[in-house]
Amino acid sequence: MNSQELTKQLGEIEQFKDQLDMMVPWEVLSYIEDGKNPDLFSKTFVEAVAGENQFTNGKVTAMKASVSFEAALAQNLGDAFPEDMAEYNQILQEVSSKAGQGATSQ
Repeated sequence: MNSQELTKQLGEIEQFKDQLDMMVPWEVLSYIEDGKNPDLFSKTFVEAVAGENQFTNGKVTAMKASVSFEAALAQNLGDAFPEDMAEYNQILQEVSSKAGQGATSQ
């Protein structure tokens, strides 16, 4: 390729640049500069996102289990110690109402 052809092709690229609205991550350009296949970046990115998704789903599942455990514990404690749980619930209501009053008075 001679310099005239190169100059012509660069001019064509210059004309098309405003017609394209595309963002390319710098990491993809680094992969290309290093001689790596840019699809490898996409694959690595998708695998990382899938791993984060599994981690997040695990946390959500654990939180749901925690809530159901708390409900089951409260039920069982209420069955075993009804007077104590009634007093506990009374205290929770008082604390909750005081906290609500403090928030509205500010």
